[in-house]
Order: sequence, then structure tokens, then C-alpha cells
Amino acid sequence: MDPITTDTDILAPMSDLQRHWWGSERLFPDPALVMPTMVRVRGPLDVEVLGAAVRAVAQRHEALRTNFGRVDGKPVQIIRRRPLEPITWARDISDVPEPEQPAALRAAVACEQGSTLDLARDPLMKLGVVRRAENDFVLALTLHHIIADGWSVDVQWRDLSRQYARLLRGGREPADGRPPRMRDWVAREQQTARGPKAATEIAYWRRVLREVRPVGIPGDLPDGDAPSRRRPCTRTFTLPEDLRAALAASAKRFRATPHMITMAAFMKLLAQYAQRPDVAVMTLFNRRLVPEVADLIGCVLNFAVIAVAVPQDGGPGPLVRAVRSALLDAYENQELCAQRIWREAGFSPASVDVMFIFDQDGPARERIFLGDAALEPYAEAEENERERYGAGAPGIKFRLRLTGDKLTGAIGYDANRYSRPFIDTFLDAYARSLSETVLG
Repeated sequence: MDPITTDTDILAPMSDLQRHWWGSERLFPDPALVMPTMVRVRGPLDVEVLGAAVRAVAQRHEALRTNFGRVDGKPVQIIRRRPLEPITWARDISDVPEPEQPAALRAAVACEQGSTLDLARDPLMKLGVVRRAENDFVLALTLHHIIADGWSVDVQWRDLSRQYARLLRGGREPADGRPPRMRDWVAREQQTARGPKAATEIAYWRRVLREVRPVGIPGDLPDGDAPSRRRPCTRTFTLPEDLRAALAASAKRFRATPHMITMAAFMKLLAQYAQRPDVAVMTLFNRRLVPEVADLIGCVLNFAVIAVAVPQDGGPGPLVRAVRSALLDAYENQELCAQRIWREAGFSPASVDVMFIFDQDGPARERIFLGDAALEPYAEAEENERERYGAGAPGIKFRLRLTGDKLTGAIGYDANRYSRPFIDTFLDAYARSLSETVLG
């Protein structure tokens, strides 16, 4: 369908991924799709002007004033003429003793953010302002994944900085030009689905997905293979520092990226647990391949299944080459959304029970300011393991982040299936596998 303009809203088709999440959220709302991001502002902050700047940003970016529903029997994006209210909230915890402030902050954010959002009726973007002390604030941004990905968060902070500065000056100068729109991305996606590339990609993925089956890492707890209910848990970790330097050297030696090498080590470990050579993982790709969508707020991620046969001998070289080939081929076949391909191929994503995600921080960007105060990442000391509803994967969700000279990560799992000692052993085994891969 083409976009429809009504008296109050614009109705436009959903992307394939939006339609998938809209359908699943109606049946089983997933709190993990609500993205919380917190930054600290140490300096003077005009909360009233900030609220106006948030509304200006939402007015500029259609995704931030979009809801999702069914109109005349068709699932559509409902792009509001004006953002739904309230999209801002404020709390003052300055009277709370400093040692208790982190808990008070978490409680305030949890109360306002909630665990799920009504995609048809709730604002899918909110910004909270928590005052800790004079000239000391924490900003809590909440976005539902259906309207934004991680890249979009940076876009929004930068635009908020510009609008805040403009309004502090009186708001007389015009705002920047119109940013990219998600509905234009959807139109491009639909055009691709009707073009010649679609058949090529579907044929490629049919071949890849034909023999994929779950890794099936067995649980070590009683009834661990079929727990009566799931208890998702996330454990954070940091890999040894010497692996970071060895990873950089091995990337040159293998002519491969850190993503390829770290995934190869993970595939090797999965093959050991599965006791078979053929293993597959789900991963994520960012489809921002053209400059025109660099400033787009929207979710343009894509899922991909990477399947390899792990060689039984010959050192790490053959495995790294196999993973490199699989990832490069997947990159070349990312025009169609995975959910569309899976429907066409008759593939169930439940056939993949392990997820591997690799993030690498790019070059340092310009600092973002609100007035004279810089935005700083807000981090508080917390236990390296805690229950987070919705954070676990059906099997294992393994995420690595390469930041400067650090390799950190998080592993999501079902704590009713895997014990903490089991996860500790798994992480130690991965560190050894990575060491053998980069030093072999």
C-alpha cells in the first residue's frame, strides 16, 4: 500500500521486521525489545527547554511519533502529526543519600519505563530527567526496538543537542533540513522485494538454511533440557588483555576481521559441545550501507544465520576461512529482510538456538553537549550477573564488544537450564578457544 494521509495521521506500510515484531509483541510482549540508555550531564540544564527540544526532535523524525496497528485490516505504521504525550518525565532524588542514589535511580527509571509498551497507544520514545544534585543529572532515554536500533540512539542524542542549543538561543533560526524517513526505507525494501535480486537472495538462503539444526547445548540442572519456565539471566565478562593484541595480529595474518576470528573461535567451541562439526548461529547485520540513511532513526538491522562445518584438524586457518566466506556471502545477500526470506524458505528461526553478536566501536566521535555540559556514559557498579527479564535466549546469546584495547561481553542464558558454574566453565572454554585461534 502507498502512504495514506488522514486528517490526523499518516498511514504507511510496515517494514518486514516491524511487521514481525508487531505480530510477536501482540502475542508475547518482550521487555528485551525496550532499549534503555542512560547518560550523565554534569552542568546547568534547563529542563523546560530540554522538554521542548525533545518534542522538536520527535517532530523532525517520524519514527519517534509512530505507532503500529491495523487499519482496514492492514498492519500499518501510524505516523502521528504530533508526538503522543507524555514523552518526557522528571524525578528529583537529590534528597536521597548518595550511597542509595543508584537504587533510587533504578527504581525511578523502572517505574517510568515499565516492562512492555503498547505499540498502538503508548509513546515508543520517552526521555526522563533525574536530578541527583545541583548541576548533576541523569537522562534516561527509552526506545522500542521497532522504531530504532543502536545507531539511531546516537542520531537522536546529536539532534537533541542541536535542538537544545537552538532553543536556548531563542529558537528563531530554522531547524535543520528534513532527515531521512523510515517510510522511504520501507518503500525501498518493498521495491527490492519485487526486483530481480530477491530471487537470487532467496535461492542463496534456501541452500544455507536447508540443513540448519539447533546446537542443543544440554542443560546441567535438573530438568534443564525442558524447564517448566524460563528464568533469563545475563552475565557480563571481560576477556584477558593479551587476547586483544593477539586478535589484532591474527587479523592481519588471516586477512580477516575481528568479527570473523572471534566467531570462528565460538563455532569451534559450539562444535565441541554439540559433538558434531556442523553448527550454526544467528547474528545481526546493520543495513546502513548508503550515506542517505546515516541520519535515519529507525530499525534497519537484519538477522542472518551463519552455518559452517568445523574442520576436525588443520589448525585455525581453515575454520577462519570458512567463517570469513560464510560472513562475506551473508553480507552480499542482505537486501531482503530475514523474516521475508524465512517465510519464503519455510524456515523456522527456532532451528537456531544460539546467537553470536559482535560490536566494534568505531573512531571516537565528537563529544555531544547540552549547552555547556557534555553527555557522559552513565555507568554504575553492579554485579556481573543478574536476572533480567527477557534478556536470555532460547539457548545461548553471546555478545562481544571490542573497545580500544578491551574485549568485553555478555552472555544471556536460562538460569533454570544452566547453572552459574556451567556458564563460568563455558566462558573459560571460550577464552581458551579464542587463544588457540589467535595464537595457533
